[in-house]
Parts: sequence; structure tokens; C-alpha cells
Amino acid sequence: MSKKTDVVNEYTRVESKRGLSITTGANRMKLFDRRVLELGRGEYGKLRSVIILGLLISFSYIVQGLLIAIILNGVFAGASLRKSELYFAAVAFLIVLRWAMIRENDRIAAKTASSIAMSLRRRMYRKLYELGPGWVSTQKSGVIQATLVDGAEALQNYYGRFLPQVIVSIVAGVSIVAILLHVDIIIGLVIGAMMIAALIQPIAIYKGVGKGIRIWFVAMPRLFAEYVDNIQGIVTLKSFNASQKQGEILYQRTNDLYDAEISILRDEILWSIPPGLVAAVCSTVAIIIGAIRMDAGAISAEGLLFVLLLVREALRPVTDLGQIIHFSFTGMGAAEGVLDILEAVPLAVASTRTPITSFPPSFAFEGVTFRYRKTDAPAIDNLSFSVGPGEKVALVGRSGSGKTTVTALLMRFFDPQAGFVRLGGEDVRFIPADELHAMYSIVSQDTFLFHGTVRENLLMAKPTASQEELEQASRAAAAHKFITALPQGYDTLIGERGVRLSGGERQRIAIARAFLKDAPILILDEATSSVDVANEALIRETIAGLARDRTTLIISHRLLAARDADRIYVLEKGCLAEAGTHSELVGYKGNYSALVRAEEACI
Repeated sequence: MSKKTDVVNEYTRVESKRGLSITTGANRMKLFDRRVLELGRGEYGKLRSVIILGLLISFSYIVQGLLIAIILNGVFAGASLRKSELYFAAVAFLIVLRWAMIRENDRIAAKTASSIAMSLRRRMYRKLYELGPGWVSTQKSGVIQATLVDGAEALQNYYGRFLPQVIVSIVAGVSIVAILLHVDIIIGLVIGAMMIAALIQPIAIYKGVGKGIRIWFVAMPRLFAEYVDNIQGIVTLKSFNASQKQGEILYQRTNDLYDAEISILRDEILWSIPPGLVAAVCSTVAIIIGAIRMDAGAISAEGLLFVLLLVREALRPVTDLGQIIHFSFTGMGAAEGVLDILEAVPLAVASTRTPITSFPPSFAFEGVTFRYRKTDAPAIDNLSFSVGPGEKVALVGRSGSGKTTVTALLMRFFDPQAGFVRLGGEDVRFIPADELHAMYSIVSQDTFLFHGTVRENLLMAKPTASQEELEQASRAAAAHKFITALPQGYDTLIGERGVRLSGGERQRIAIARAFLKDAPILILDEATSSVDVANEALIRETIAGLARDRTTLIISHRLLAARDADRIYVLEKGCLAEAGTHSELVGYKGNYSALVRAEEACI
């Protein structure tokens, strides 16, 4: 097996339960797949002008053929060219009009295709938001990114250029055959049969090379995902002197996919030969039959000229269709990734219940069991605990004990397989997502800041906040001083993921966002574990101010953060092992006491 085949098989191996998988569904996808056509149902109204102009352009060629036939017949009959001046003027007018229509059609087609791509991206973005972080975390970010960008672009050409041309080719072809039948029924029947053969050729071409192009289109986003992973992990690659080796691997895989693409293009060229042969044979047959019919007196010289010109125009829409058939191949390949997103089932189904006006700031787990995958051991196993309004509760345990999973279930990124998660006594499955998320402010270990200004990142918590409110929240988070020291203050660009700020500065901006949101429940998920000791003391102080008068859940493996909690829950392998205050748990000499001794030994 060649390297090319190896890498294509590797990249197209299904890992995420594709709705149209390469191994099960893509091989059977039709050129006009029902699911793909339904996917673009809301966009077809935008194509009306493109189709109408395409038909007018095709019909202008028919009229032009008729006019030229009349002119040539007059010339052969010895008539003066002056008698054909009106026909010459009409042909000139048609040429100018057609040029204008082609130009306008190209403009409308480009605008329509772009509109379709934007619409598809909006739909995918809304769906990703509905699917939530739980589903997105199971996918490769590079694949999702490539689907949003390249997938939408490929489908815009499928809907915006290929499908309209199919309709134009069929309608124009049928119209021309009808005219030929009127001129001479035998010529009409023969050319009609050959037209049908020409129109079904795209299906044969699709069967010949479509599968390879679809597989390649699925493989490319996965290679793109590897490039994204390597760029994001460039510090790690450099630190282990692995950048050159990894670069060589990507270079080889890129070359292998390039070879696969060249092979596909070669097949596409070979499959494009038959349409040209059909066009040549069709014209030749029309000339022979026309000459025989004229010799038999069945049609006039003018009729023969008209037939010959009309046959050439009859093949024009089919030729145009052959030139853009490749849009259907890439469109089908792109549709697989797009359908993966749009047909995905959320891990937590959205609630349809009417929003509730207010909740007590309390939450509880009642016999909750949750597995990330069916074959996994439970991340949370029959867990029950509660946090009342205004309480400060800590959740501690070793790495992998299920602490962060608790946050994901509270935010309803996932639904448990058993038990109930309640907010204010209400099952979170019946609370609309916006209402649910409005109840929480989260400060996590992995603070995410977007590429933008400090102001833009803060306003995510409260878009209508005034400058005074921004400064008040920043002062409360001990962030105002360093923000104002930045080159443009609150309008300073902080780079992707806040790369231009230190870890402590990023964390304080995250705390300022939590202050600005002012939600009644505060979740601190390892909020100080990624900062140095000097910043940790400052951040602990600001967090203490943030937690005041709020229901607070502290998730931490550093027990110092949990000591002053009203109650501490100790998790072990997803189960509740112990519960009590710091002094009570130390006296039990159980899991918590062992964690305290281990931490003290490390200090």
C-alpha cells in the first residue's frame, strides 16, 4: 500500500460518528442527495434571478441562431444585404444585451453565492452554540474551523452555481428539442436522445470521480487540524526539539494528499472527454441527417441552417454544465462536514419551558451519575450534595476525581445518565440555557481572553456597561492599575488568548468580568492554580471580595483555598467520600486529612 493511500485512509477514518461517513454513507451519496438539497432549502429563493437570467441568456442564443439562419438563407438566395439590415441590427442588439445579462448574472450569482455561504455559516454557528462546549470538546477545532470556512464556500458554489446551471441546462435543452421537433420530427427525436445522453453525463462523471474528491475534501480539514495543533503547540515542539521532525511529518502528509489530489484531477480530465465527444458527434449527426432530410425535400435550406445553428446552441448549456460539474464534487464533500454539525444531537437538549423569572441562588446534585462515553467508568457516580443560598462550599479531591465535571453539569454542557441537577430546586433540564447561564459567574484555571481590547473582553459580561462600571469592576479585581498602565489603557489590544498579558493579569481581568456580570452564584474552578505565589495572594484577596454575599462553589486541589469554606465535600473517583468543615475533616483522618498532610509536606 502506498503512502498516499495510507494517509488518505488515515485521515478519512471516521472518528466522530459522521452522519454521512466515508465508510458507510459517502460512497452512496447521490449527485442530488436529498439531505443536501434539504440543507439548502431556505436558500433557493435567492437563486431565482440567477436562473431567470441564465434562461434569458440561453434563449438569446436561440433567437440569434434563427436570425443568422434567415440572413444566410437570404444570401444564398441572392437577396440584397440591405434587406437584412434589420436582422443585422437585431443580432447586434442581442449580442450587446446578452453581454449585459452575462455581466449582471455573474454579479448576482457571486452576490447570491456569498449570501448563501454567510447564511450557512450563521446556521452552523447557531448550531454550535446550541450543541455547546460539551459537544465541541469532542471534535477537533481545526476540522470545525475548516468546515465553517471552506465547507460553506464549497457549498455556496454547489447551490449558487451548479444547481442553477442544472435547471438552465434542462429547461433550455428541452425548449430547443421542442423547436427542433417542430422543424423536423426525425431530427428532433435524434437530437433529443443525444441531449438526454449529454444531460445525464454529469451523473456518470460523478460516479467516476466524485467519491475520490469527496474523500479528499474530508481529508483536507483533518490535515488543516494538524497544522492548527502544531501552531498552537509550537512552544512545546520547540522545547522538545521536535519542531523539525513534526514539520517533516506534516510536509510528507501534505505531499501525499497533494499526490492524491493530482490523481483525482487526472481522473476528472479523463472523465471530461466523453462530453466533448458527445458534442462533436451530436453536431456531425445533425449535419448528416439534416442533409438527408433536405435532399428528400422534408426541410428547406433555411430550415437546415436553423437546425445546424440550433444544435450548436442546444449543446451550449450542457457544455457550461460540464465546466462547473466539479462544484458538485466539492459540495458533496463539504456537505458531510456541514451535516455533521447541523444534524448533530446536543448532549443536553434545549428546554422548551417558559423562562422562570427568578431562582433562589442554591443548587444540588441528587444521585447524579455521569459518563462521558458509554464505555467509560463514571466521572461522577451517584453523587449527592447541596449548596444553600449564600453558602460558601468547597469541592476538593485528587486530579480526575470529578471536580470539573461538576461545573460542566451545573452549566448543563452535558446531561447526567442518572439523577438530577437542580438550581433553586428546579431541574436544570427544564431551565432555558440563557436563564441558567445568567445565574453563574465562573472564574476558571484556563482563563480565555479573545483577540481584542481589554474593554471588549470585559464587555462580554455586560455589553451595556459604562466606563464607570468597567473601572469599578476592575478596581474590585485589582486590575484597574495595570490596565491604565497599558499603552492604550482599556482600548489596548491584548492579542490572541491575552498573550500580551501575564497569567496574573489575565486572571484579574477574568475576575473583573465576574464582578461586572454580578451573577448570584460564583464558581471558582482552580482559579489560582496557574499563577505565581505573589499574584496568588492578591487574587485570593480579590476573589474574597467577589464571593462576598454570593453563593460560592470553590473547586480546587489546593486546600488553602478551601479552609474557610462553610462546608467541604471531598470527591474520590467521582463519589462523595467525606463532608464537613476543615477542622472536622482533619479530625476524621481520612482522605481530606491525607491531602492536607501531602500538601503541607510539599510546602
